[in-house]
Amino acid sequence: LDTIDYLLTNYGKVTNVTKWVGANDIWVVPMLNVDGSNKVWNGNSMWRKNAREDYGVDINRNYPYAWNTCDGSSSETWADDYHGPTAASEPETNALMGLVAKIEPTFDISYHSYSELVIYPYGCDGVRSETKAVVEKIGADMAGKITRDSGSGTYEPGTAWELLYSVDGGDIDWMYHAHNVIPYVIEVNSGSQGFQPAWSWRAKTVERLRPAWSMLLDKLSGSGIRGLVTDGSGRAQPTATVTVAGNGRDAADPFTWHVKADGSYHIVLNPGQYTLTYELNGRTKTENVTVGDERVDLNVQL
Repeated sequence: LDTIDYLLTNYGKVTNVTKWVGANDIWVVPMLNVDGSNKVWNGNSMWRKNAREDYGVDINRNYPYAWNTCDGSSSETWADDYHGPTAASEPETNALMGLVAKIEPTFDISYHSYSELVIYPYGCDGVRSETKAVVEKIGADMAGKITRDSGSGTYEPGTAWELLYSVDGGDIDWMYHAHNVIPYVIEVNSGSQGFQPAWSWRAKTVERLRPAWSMLLDKLSGSGIRGLVTDGSGRAQPTATVTVAGNGRDAADPFTWHVKADGSYHIVLNPGQYTLTYELNGRTKTENVTVGDERVDLNVQL
């Protein structure tokens, strides 16, 4: 909610805010687990699941990617991290999956409490993201911008299995795997504030988080490549793929992005030299691109 307030209040007054809002689509979901929150406010202060029947499902263990695969959730209905009867069984899960599939965002932040952490994919023990050189660097940079409740030091970045425990069926893993979103969980507030910080901490908390989400909005015009893939008649081609290899990556193999439904693509990269291979129905085109601190716009016809 503070993100909404800050952007609307400062639009037309603060240069970077005006630029962010004018150049990008910014989506905010104020709350996903509405029924679970209602249970908290009506007597069960430690409830973390949704309100399915009398047991509830942990929404953040219910997403399809790696669902119930690495002991990162429970099959017992009574457990706090019960993953549900099947992957994507919950209406809340499907609501967010539908939104992500529709808008196909470049970045995502999911807010949880508590621990003063910035978490990035993947959640299962020992597994790292295919584009970790980008994903983990941004995560570390974000963490370094959020001051701890103590006023000394900043948040700690890492995967869930490094910082806490293994997680399977989490939202950020699904977003990254299914839609090439670069996603993060920010665990706000310290253990002293716990799961439900006092209202007196609201202003302090949201002000500390502003530099993190602001950094992602700046990154949209920062190092990377964005463009449109069309055919010879100028029609957008959403079934095209873009494979990237280059010295700004540390993956053993090139990584492939799927072009969005409107034919566009936006690949966030570290500065460096890259080779992009575009493919559509057996036709390919290769582009060599130098990426600096500002985004390269590159439209391609296949």
